[in-house]
Amino acid sequence: MGETIVHTTDGGAVWINQSSPTLRTLLGVSFVNATTGIAVGDGGTILYTNDGGDTWTLQPSGTANILRSVSFLQ
Repeated sequence: MGETIVHTTDGGAVWINQSSPTLRTLLGVSFVNATTGIAVGDGGTILYTNDGGDTWTLQPSGTANILRSVSFLQ
């Protein structure tokens, strides 16, 4: 496993450490709803969650560029 991701379920009062599936630096994260989110970072890293950030899965991006941010439009 890789670096640490932190998440909260109480608006930031308590933060929980969890393992990341990558050693790459993550630079941006966005959630489309309470359960589905994407994190991006160095080397074209894309991580996906569908359980509110409890677990993250590495996704192929097709690029080695630095991905600095991600956002969803509804």
